[in-house]
Amino acid sequence: MMKPVSPFSNLDIDIEVMNKASAELASFNRDCSFISIRSHDRDKANILNKNTLFLCFDDEQPGTVYKSAVLMSDEDAEKIIEFVLGITTNKLIVHCEGGVSRSAGVAAALETLIHGNTNMFDDARYVPNGYVYNKVLNTGINYNL
Repeated sequence: MMKPVSPFSNLDIDIEVMNKASAELASFNRDCSFISIRSHDRDKANILNKNTLFLCFDDEQPGTVYKSAVLMSDEDAEKIIEFVLGITTNKLIVHCEGGVSRSAGVAAALETLIHGNTNMFDDARYVPNGYVYNKVLNTGINYNL
């Protein structure tokens, strides 16, 4: 029996993590796609690039959620996977407010799916949100099964 081919195996995307301010400045670059993540109580980033997926969820994990916090949903993870599989650029910028946790969690999961590495966890600049990482990774692994 043949092993199914991953929909990520043909992707060649350079993934970069940024904070909100840096992503807003980089949004003039039309050769990039963006995943823009904001908290429920923050304004949407001023990303000028039309190849952008805007999402809203807080930097939280189950069990530590403040009453008003919004967790990343299954739908958010599905949107990320479908967006990435549909982009036509070779560069993806993922940002959240600080560019440390949520965006790093998304980027680490995508790096694992596309390039088979988890280097983001070894980079002291980032502390990937484990809940976000696992949700995106599992959604990608199970995509179209």
